[in-house]
Amino acid sequence: MSFDGYFMKALILELTTVLKHGRIKKITQTAKDAFVFSIYNQSKEHNLSFDLNPSSAHLAINNQVFINEQKSQFLMTLKKHLESGLIKNIRQHQLDRVLLIDIQSFDPIFGPTFKTLVFEVMGRSTNLILLDQDDFIIDAYYKHIDPERRSVVNQAKFSFFPSFKLMLDESNYDLLLAMDSPKAISNQFMGVSNELALFFYEHKYQIKPWALQVSPILYKGKKTYYHAYDLLTDELKQPYDSLSELLNDYYQKDDAGKKDQLSQIMDNQIKKYEQKKINLTKDYDQNKDYETYKNQADFIYSSGMDLKQKRGTLEHLTLDETKSLNENAQFLYQRYHKYKKSLEPIKNQLAITENYLDYFKDIKSNLSFFNQSDYNDLIEEFKQMGLIKKDTKQPKNKKKTTHLLTIKQANATIFVGKSSLQNDYLTHEVAHSNDLWFHVTQGPGAHVVLRGEKDEENIRLAAMLAAYYSPFRESSSVAVDYTQIRNIKKIKGRPGYYVTYTHQKTIYIDINKELIESF
Repeated sequence: MSFDGYFMKALILELTTVLKHGRIKKITQTAKDAFVFSIYNQSKEHNLSFDLNPSSAHLAINNQVFINEQKSQFLMTLKKHLESGLIKNIRQHQLDRVLLIDIQSFDPIFGPTFKTLVFEVMGRSTNLILLDQDDFIIDAYYKHIDPERRSVVNQAKFSFFPSFKLMLDESNYDLLLAMDSPKAISNQFMGVSNELALFFYEHKYQIKPWALQVSPILYKGKKTYYHAYDLLTDELKQPYDSLSELLNDYYQKDDAGKKDQLSQIMDNQIKKYEQKKINLTKDYDQNKDYETYKNQADFIYSSGMDLKQKRGTLEHLTLDETKSLNENAQFLYQRYHKYKKSLEPIKNQLAITENYLDYFKDIKSNLSFFNQSDYNDLIEEFKQMGLIKKDTKQPKNKKKTTHLLTIKQANATIFVGKSSLQNDYLTHEVAHSNDLWFHVTQGPGAHVVLRGEKDEENIRLAAMLAAYYSPFRESSSVAVDYTQIRNIKKIKGRPGYYVTYTHQKTIYIDINKELIESF
C-alpha cells in the first residue's frame, strides 16, 4: 500500500511541526471506524483524523466540518484519559507503519500522568490502542487474542508486531545494491511499499534512501497512488503542499457521505412538514365554517321552544339529547368562539409549514451542485436550526465565513449563492444597490449578483448561472428575471432569502453546461 513506513516517517515530521505541544480539546467518533482529535496549538485549532477502515487506513490533519457524532465505549475511554492532555511527542516504531503519540495529562490525585496512543496501519489489523505509562493496554479499538503472534486485550502488556526485516541505512546500503528485484527489496527492508521498492531498485546508485526530500505527489498512471517522495516516474503527477492535503484528497469520499446525511435530514423534514400540512389543512377545513355553529345556536334561541326541554333533534338540527336546548346552544356558542379563535393561528402555522417545505425542497434541488464549502455552510445553517448538534465549545468571537461561488470576468464579477444562507448573505450583505440581481422566473434557485460592466455578455452569463443552479437546468430557453438590488425587498415574516422584486426584465437563456462547469 502507498501508506508505508517511509510515508509514515515523513508524515510524523509534518504532524510534529503542527501538533507537538498542542492540547487535545475534544475527541469525537465520526463513524464506526473513524475518530477525530481536535487539538489547539499555536493559536489555531486542528483536527487530526484517524481512519481505521482497512481499505482506507490513514491519519491526517483534516480541518473539514464533521456532521456525525457516534458513541462507543472506546470513545468514552479516549475522552476520559486524553481530553485536555498535552501532546509531548509524536514518534514512529522503527520504520514500521506504527505511530505513537505521547500525551501528558493531569490527575487531581496522582498529578501528572502519561499515556501513549498507538496507531497501527496494518491492513485488516489496523488498530488504535491506548497504553498507560508502563505500556499496559488500557483499551483498544480492535481487541483480539492470538497465541501465536500477539494478543491485544485490556490490561495486557503491549508489544509490537514481530518483524524480522531490516531498517535500511548506511550500514546495510551494500545489501540494497546487491538486490536483484524490487520484490527482494520490499521483502528485506522494513517500511518499503511496492512502489517505493521499484524506485529504490531503479535508482539505487543515485539515491540515499535515508536522506530523501519530502515531495507529496499523487501519481496517475495505470493506477492512482501516492507517496511522500518524488519517485521519478513518467506518470502524470499532481503535487501537493502537504502530506495531509494529499491524503485528504486521495481518501475523500467524493462528499457522498456528507451529501447522503444532509439529504436524509432534508427528506425527514420534508416528510414531517408534509404530514403537518395535511393535519393543519384538515383542522382548517373543520374550523373555517365556525359561523355555522353560531347560526345553529341562534336558531335554537329563536325557535320559541322551552329552553329547559331535552330533545335529540330540532327540525334539521341533531342535538345531544342528554342536554337541554339551552345547554346545546351554549355548547354551539363555545365551539363557535373556539374555532373562530383558532382559525388565525392555524393559517399562520400553515404559512410557516409551507415556508419550510419550500425551503427544504429548494435546497434539495440544488444539493447536487454543492462543493465542500457549500456543504459546510449548509451544516452551519442546520446547526442554527437545531437539526445538527452544535459544538459544545466554540472559540469566542470566531466569525463565521459564508462562501460564495465568485466568477471574475475582465470587466465584472459575478457572485452565486447556492444555499439559503448564501442567498441571504449575498442579497442583503454583499450586493450593492446598483448591482444586478438574477433569479429564475417562478421557481426556486440560486441568487446571482452581477457587479461591474452590465453588457450583454455579462448579463447572459449571470442569467445562465441562475438558470443552471435551479430545477430548470435541463430545460431550454429558461426564463430568468433580473433587476437592480435596490428593487429587492424582504418578505415580512419570512427568512431573508425569500424576496419580492419590481422593475424586472426577463431574459430567456439556453444553458451552456460546458461553459458553466469550467468555472
